[in-house]
Amino acid sequence: MPGKNSVWRWHQAEPGGSFLLDDTLRTGRPATGGITAVDSGDERTCLYFREAGTQQVMAYRQHADGRWPGSGAGVGGHGGTGAVAALWAPERGAREAFLAHRGSSGRLVVSLPDRDKDHSGAHWHESGEAFAYAPAMAYDAQGALVVAVVGVDGRLHVRRQLSPSVSSPLGPWLC
Repeated sequence: MPGKNSVWRWHQAEPGGSFLLDDTLRTGRPATGGITAVDSGDERTCLYFREAGTQQVMAYRQHADGRWPGSGAGVGGHGGTGAVAALWAPERGAREAFLAHRGSSGRLVVSLPDRDKDHSGAHWHESGEAFAYAPAMAYDAQGALVVAVVGVDGRLHVRRQLSPSVSSPLGPWLC
C-alpha cells in the first residue's frame, strides 16, 4: 500500500501465520496510478510505479533475504499518467521486465527486454492511438506477451508478441 513517502507491506512469515507489517521500504512519493507488485521469482517481489515530479518509472526489487534496496532503479518512460503494467521476464533483472504505461501523449509506451542479455535496462517504444485507463499485460497459452488497452473508441485493442521469445517484438494492433 503506497504511503506519502514509503510503501507498507503486510506479509506472512509462514502459511496461516499472523500478518506482519514491513514498513522498511522508503520510495519517495508515487505519482498517479499507485504501485504495481510483481512476483519476480525466488520468493521476491518487485514494485513498479511512476515517481511524482519526474513521472519516471521506478523499480524496487526485494533482496533474497527479504530486505528492500536503499533506493530504486529508474527505468525511464515517457511521462504520462496512471498505473504501470508490469510482467516479469524470466532470467532478467528488475529493470528488464515487460513494462507498459500510458505516455504523456496518451498512447501506449512499452519496454521489452533486449534480446542480448548484456544490454540491460528499459527500451521504451511508443505506438498506437490514444487510449483510456491503464494497459494490461499477460502471457498467452503459447507464452507470448499480450498487451491490451481500452481505446478512446471504447473498444479493446490488443497487441501480441510475434513469438514467445523474450526479445520478440510486438505484432500489429488487433481490435
